[in-house]
Amino acid sequence: MSASSFPFPLVDVEGDARERGRQYGSLAAERIATSLRIYLAAWTAGAGAGAARAALLARARKFEPVIGDRYPELLEEMRGIAEGAGRAIEEIVALNARTELLYGEPADGCTGAVLLPERTGGPVIIGQNWDWRPACREAAIVLRVTPERGPGFLTFVEAGMLARSGMNSAGIGLCGNFLNSDMDGTQRGVPIPVIRRAILMSPSLPTAVGEVLRAPRAFSSNHQEVVIRNVSRAPVVASVIGGRFHEGAPGLDGGARGGTGVIAVNDGAPLGQSSQVLLEHGARILMRFPGGGGFGDPRQRAPEAVLADVRRGFVSPERAREDYGVALRPGGREIDAEETARLRRHGGSS
Repeated sequence: MSASSFPFPLVDVEGDARERGRQYGSLAAERIATSLRIYLAAWTAGAGAGAARAALLARARKFEPVIGDRYPELLEEMRGIAEGAGRAIEEIVALNARTELLYGEPADGCTGAVLLPERTGGPVIIGQNWDWRPACREAAIVLRVTPERGPGFLTFVEAGMLARSGMNSAGIGLCGNFLNSDMDGTQRGVPIPVIRRAILMSPSLPTAVGEVLRAPRAFSSNHQEVVIRNVSRAPVVASVIGGRFHEGAPGLDGGARGGTGVIAVNDGAPLGQSSQVLLEHGARILMRFPGGGGFGDPRQRAPEAVLADVRRGFVSPERAREDYGVALRPGGREIDAEETARLRRHGGSS
């Protein structure tokens, strides 16, 4: 194990889950303390410090069985981080659930980008920025993990958390952005950094995609589109089983179905539910995952909340009118109350 400090500390760990965690906690103890100081102030703002901290850690404790059920190895690593850093396990769990525990606060607005070989003249290049609290710069590290089995990986992350963005030795790259959903905070689930770590530990793209699709989530995050390119000189046969791509997820309590997904080769027509295709050198498969189903009748959503989504770029003015029955004045900054009432009264958009 080792650590260096340019431009962010590079923390190198190896071994089994508990041992990796101990090394991580020991090498990054100072920055883990910084992470906790920043987020404890945010989590307990405006409340009595002692009682608020106890309540916060009690909330964090509820994530432990959810993480352990789905990813026991990663919960074991978190226990090792706590031991190495001299912290309580609840504190490390809280750091990994920082988005879930901050629900209701302004979200980080990161941006991911990808350059395909047509533009780079060589390999695929992915990039990620991080729009977040400036103080968190002093808590960030680059974590390099060499596990006993499976691919090694590199991730940029706030100290104490398992993963953020990164890449692994199997060729999987990960960018992750905040994605708002009406279901956020309404169900028990695995914190986002834990799912991202599972993605980076995946030996193949299908395994990584499976982590995105199957892991229970308490909060939304965007891992929605994947492009696979055949970089070998020989043709490759790809078997595609994408039944769930062709039917939007059902909504709840009057919510509409989610959008359907797409699996296509070289920007061609979408493939059927089960297909086998021959990928020549340079050919690409695009997988765009389906959206989640809605929760509640969209026309019962408060017009002010719809306007806020339009301002943040989550919903277009056109979809606000079509889907939510909310009419906006020219410029899209104000609600047309009379037209909104008419749309919702008649259930139409004309």
